[in-house]
Amino acid sequence: MGTGPKRRTRHAHCKKKGFKKSRSTKRRTKDLDELQEAFRRGKQGFGVVGVTKTFEYDPDLPGGGQFYCAETGRHFMDAKSLAVHKKTKAYKKQLKLLKEKQYTQAEADEAAGMKKEILPSAAEVRAAAEGRGGKMSD
Repeated sequence: MGTGPKRRTRHAHCKKKGFKKSRSTKRRTKDLDELQEAFRRGKQGFGVVGVTKTFEYDPDLPGGGQFYCAETGRHFMDAKSLAVHKKTKAYKKQLKLLKEKQYTQAEADEAAGMKKEILPSAAEVRAAAEGRGGKMSD
């Protein structure tokens, strides 16, 4: 009178630390703020429609690093796959996000309620102290 073979759980891989880490970092591209910063600085031939900048050959990157999408920060194997990528919904959505104003650390601090206190300079404090001291002695 046994209970039968042990039942396998369907989600056993979820408890493995290595599995979770590889899922979160696999094929990770640049974040939106990094891409916006690169656009702002004018790196890598951004902003010119129809003009592609040639890169040095890198055997570690797909396609030798020659077919790079600057808006999404991804490398492709050939020009055809890059052209197909530029027609996708994800690419068009990324273009829309890049046009938005960049979110800064100052805005994040302000949203969290941490206002930056602007203190007067030491020269202003001395001048104010001397001004008050002189008026009191008259």
